[in-house]
Order: sequence, then structure tokens, then C-alpha cells
Amino acid sequence: MSIKEKPSPNWITVKNLRNNGKEPKSITIDYNGNVYIDGEPFDESNSRYENLSVDVEKHNRISTGEETQKMFKKFQEASEGEIVTIKDEKDKNKREKTTIKY
Repeated sequence: MSIKEKPSPNWITVKNLRNNGKEPKSITIDYNGNVYIDGEPFDESNSRYENLSVDVEKHNRISTGEETQKMFKKFQEASEGEIVTIKDEKDKNKREKTTIKY
């Protein structure tokens, strides 16, 4: 890809290599979480394909590797058998905690 080319807005594209007409030719999910079946926006209530359901979870953060970097840093500092908390986030609905025993 050259510098002038605009990157594709698509995140994931699944292509059906053996199409018999009962399944979609392609399923595409863009970076915003929108789903397209055969190039058209997917509407589960008005689908051409029977029993097809697509569920995309939308998250507001992307991992940039901070946790992995923190794991390596703590590995150098920790003693053998020590349990270290790498991440501890609390929300009103969930809690996400990452701990490692070195």
C-alpha cells in the first residue's frame, strides 16, 4: 500500500469459498462494528439468509501492549513465587483484574 492509498475501513472479512446460495458470499465487519452481508448492511429482522445471526461486541478501548510491557518490567523486579497485579479496573458492572505469579 502506498502512502496516498486510504486504508480499508474493513476490520474483518470472511469469504465463503463454497457458495451454494444458502449462505452469504461474504461477511464484513468494519472498525465501527457495522456488519455487512454480501456488501449490504446486515439487518437481522430482514435477512435473506434463514437462521443467520451476527453479534458484534463494541468496546471503547484498544490494547496497545501496555499490559505486556508492564508484565516484562514486573518480571525483572519480582522474586520467584511472587504474585503481582498487572491490571485492576473496576466498573459498575464488571471488574477486570490481571495477576501473574512469577
